[in-house]
Amino acid sequence: MSYASGDWDGPLAASGLSVHDLWLAYLALGGDASPVELDGYLRHHAAPSRSEHNVLAQALNERLHDLGYDWPVPYR
Repeated sequence: MSYASGDWDGPLAASGLSVHDLWLAYLALGGDASPVELDGYLRHHAAPSRSEHNVLAQALNERLHDLGYDWPVPYR
């Protein structure tokens, strides 16, 4: 299964993570957006920079990989 770039709904639902848990995983990988900013990215109210997109994609991909998916969230 793979997702379109910027599609956060599908990967987030598949991951089973809460937004807070995703933010913690994202933060651990070096993301620097606040929880409010991250929520804005997920709701398409704001677009993350290329690097922030990639950190968010990495956080989701790591979780999805643990669940048996094959790195479905594209990087930019």
